[in-house]
Amino acid sequence: MNFFRQEAFKANPDYRFCSAGTIARDLKKLAVENTGFQAVESGKTYQFNINDRLNGLLLKAHLTRHGQQRTACDVRLRQPVH
Repeated sequence: MNFFRQEAFKANPDYRFCSAGTIARDLKKLAVENTGFQAVESGKTYQFNINDRLNGLLLKAHLTRHGQQRTACDVRLRQPVH
């Protein structure tokens, strides 16, 4: 994070960043409980953290950063089958 900040400040000295505490609070707001799935044949239960809001934000940030997305409507995500 600090490396990114240094590069951003070089490019634009007026660039403003939020504090680490603000980032941590916002991530906690996005937190969801794990979802358990049980394998039919083995009977084992597997835990997954399916967080649609956070996944969408990460995907949008990645695509926007790499210039692969013009608008938020360009990407359609398939809903998981439970």
